[in-house]
Order: sequence, then structure tokens, then C-alpha cells
Amino acid sequence: MADDSAQSGHLAQRFTQAFEQNVWQDGESVSGAGSTLNYTSELRTTLPAMIRALGCQSVLDAPCGDFNWMKAVDLSGLAYTGADIVAPMIEGLQRDWPQHGFVCLDITKDPMPKADFVLIRDVLFHLSNPDVVRVLENFVNSGSAWLATSHSFHVTEMADVESGPTTFRPVNLMTSPFLFGPPDHVLKDYVPGFLPRWLAIWPRETIAARFGR
Repeated sequence: MADDSAQSGHLAQRFTQAFEQNVWQDGESVSGAGSTLNYTSELRTTLPAMIRALGCQSVLDAPCGDFNWMKAVDLSGLAYTGADIVAPMIEGLQRDWPQHGFVCLDITKDPMPKADFVLIRDVLFHLSNPDVVRVLENFVNSGSAWLATSHSFHVTEMADVESGPTTFRPVNLMTSPFLFGPPDHVLKDYVPGFLPRWLAIWPRETIAARFGR
């Protein structure tokens, strides 16, 4: 594998190209069908309710994509930071939504800002197993309290893949090679016509223990 700086630049280039070419071919959101208002109709209610139930006051949304669905979430009283690897998209969000924080970073490599609740949705299925590990270790190193990530309970094997925007391999962190225990909380994150999946939510201590921290 290439060194971290080369890998990071490679990923940034590929995801930026996907953004510029609207590779996911969705008319509403350049981030794809999973970021539409219809797809997230239930999650837009259950997610902020869960964040508040856990006593969280700050949220890191990484990757935030084009902010299409999150802009319709009740973020009142929450310090929201959106992060994405695509610099031109982040520049636009910084301009259009100055009431929130937006930063450009590669979650497989760059330090994550510390937050009470870290949402890592719709990205691990684009990444290789080693890159998934890097993201999870990055979360642990940030000192953030809770991790919520896209999760497919029906998956029984996590074959390795190459990281990239057109890669799609559903993720189950409870199967090999990750072998996490059941999440503390689960939110439904799909609509009819799409593969069933959830947001699985673990406390930092569980993730850290898996890496011997």
C-alpha cells in the first residue's frame, strides 16, 4: 500500500472527481440517494432525539457530504461540525451555512475534532478493511464519546476491497475481521426499495477496548 500522504491524496482526488461528475446520479443530492429527504425522513427525527437522549451537545458529521438532509434536522442547541474530504464542497458549505462549522479532512488520516457524538454515515462501505480500522482508531484518538455508523446486520463476511467512491461493500462491524459486540443503540436507516441497514451506536470505551486501549 502507498504511504499515508499518497493514499490520502488519492482518496481526496477520487472523491472530488465523484462530486464534480455527480457519479451517484441523484437529482436531489450530489451525495447520492441515501442523502435525499425522502430516504432520511425517519432518521431526521430519530437521530436528533437519540443525540439529545445521550446527553450530547456537540456533533461531528464526517463525512457530511453536501449537507442536503442534515440541513433539515433540528440542530438547535447542538454545536454541529461537518467534515468531508471534498474541498470544493466544504468551501461552498462554509459560505452558505456560516452558523455551522465545516472542515475539510480525510477521516482515514487527519485528526478528528473531538465531539460528544460522531456520525460516520455512508462511508465505511466505500473503504478497505485497513482504512476502516484507521477511521475507528482515529475516532478513539479524538476522545469523542459516541460513534454512530452505517451497519448491515445481515452481512456475514467482510471481504477486503479497494477504497474509492464507486466501491460498495456493506459493513457489519460485528463480523470478522472487526468482531465488535452488539451496539448499545440502533436506529433504522433505510426505506422500501433499499437494502436494510441501520445506524449502530457504540460508546468510545467499546471501540477503544477492541483496539486494546
